[in-house]
Amino acid sequence: MPFSPAKGLSLQTAGSNPGVWGVGAATALNEGVISILDNNLGGLVSLSLSSSNVTLSPTQSQCCIIRCGGTLLSNVTVTTSCIGFFFVENLTAGNFTLTFTNGVAGTAVAKGRSSLISDATNGVRVASTDSFPPGTRMLFQQLTAPTGWTKDTSVAESAIMVSSNGGEAGGSSDFTSVFSPRFISQANIPNYSLPVSDPGHIHVYTRTTDSSPRNVQAGNNFNGNSSDFTQRSFTGISVGSGGSGAPLDFYVRYRGCCIAVKN
Repeated sequence: MPFSPAKGLSLQTAGSNPGVWGVGAATALNEGVISILDNNLGGLVSLSLSSSNVTLSPTQSQCCIIRCGGTLLSNVTVTTSCIGFFFVENLTAGNFTLTFTNGVAGTAVAKGRSSLISDATNGVRVASTDSFPPGTRMLFQQLTAPTGWTKDTSVAESAIMVSSNGGEAGGSSDFTSVFSPRFISQANIPNYSLPVSDPGHIHVYTRTTDSSPRNVQAGNNFNGNSSDFTQRSFTGISVGSGGSGAPLDFYVRYRGCCIAVKN
């Protein structure tokens, strides 16, 4: 019985298996076509990986989804006989590489979900991956993290600083504490003298009896009036109480971020 070149599906010949379904020779249709198509479109095989390479059986290679778990203790290669497309869910732990090949050429598969394509000339290649691989950090303007993401509560009460480095951190005061209403009082101001000087000078006074101007120098009596025109000099004005009031602390806690454009 002939088979299709890519998926190995049973090919019916003219006049074969007339009038029967699922019995005798007709099982070739169910087992050789329908079951294989079912695996191609929705079959799932789970692998627990560690340090040994794995070669998938023909039936496993038919499956649409290959789910890989376990902790990698070394680089591991999975060999498939699939020609066409399939999906890999890399849920492995450990800092080693998971590679898929069909014996011609292979490719490393990142953690997360990847779409792979395979042919007999170019081997296995990555067609596409998750938009955001595990560990990607982003900002979300909402109360809860979206599905598939976990909120990081260790960076609460922090401002965002865009920098050329990104990832740095600093500051010590909570954001809402720094930018809450504040008032400057005398206790916040240290002792300080303003350099103001106003030396003594002579005032001109006009007598009411003859309207003649008279120079009245501070300290002299005029026309029997006992009021003294006292000379005053100002050398400065002191401000502040000299107290130890709380300083105005604006050292807000911050986190550095970079701006990146996806290739």
